[in-house]
Amino acid sequence: MARFIYPGWLGPIRCSGRIRLRKLVDGAPDKVAAPQDLGTAFHWLLPEQAKPAVVKSNFLNGIPDAKDYERSFSPIAPGTYVVTYASCQISDPNGTSTLEAGGDHDGLFSYISALEGASRITIGEGEIVDAGYFRVQGTKTHPVVVGAETSAAEREVMKEVIPVAYPSITFKKFGE
Repeated sequence: MARFIYPGWLGPIRCSGRIRLRKLVDGAPDKVAAPQDLGTAFHWLLPEQAKPAVVKSNFLNGIPDAKDYERSFSPIAPGTYVVTYASCQISDPNGTSTLEAGGDHDGLFSYISALEGASRITIGEGEIVDAGYFRVQGTKTHPVVVGAETSAAEREVMKEVIPVAYPSITFKKFGE
């Protein structure tokens, strides 16, 4: 599970999208094996958001429920991975914009290369990983990944909403 943040002018914005991971082989992204595509969580708290007094999910408030978390976790084989592509969509009054970083997108001019910065993450055998917050800064041709751990408020919501699964979750961040 990961949460994609876009650094907007007025503060961070939730950005729904996907993150493409490729296993590291001899220090480089594996160009032969199929990549792992992670869909980002849809409802979640922004890093500076406080835990709401009443944890009740609805369409407008962005508070996750058990189904949101269930949809957000994807099975990934153990190993060390790097991010080779990330995209997210942001909606505003003018329409929807797609933001992209990296070239591993299955298109005509696709190329496989790890994004710079904190694009590495290691998944252990049997781990259920919450990879925290994922942010891309820089430019499309020179994207840099910044990772941050899941906020204390988000962890409190998770503990309340998915109490049985919560103790099994390993909290990490991109760059570890």
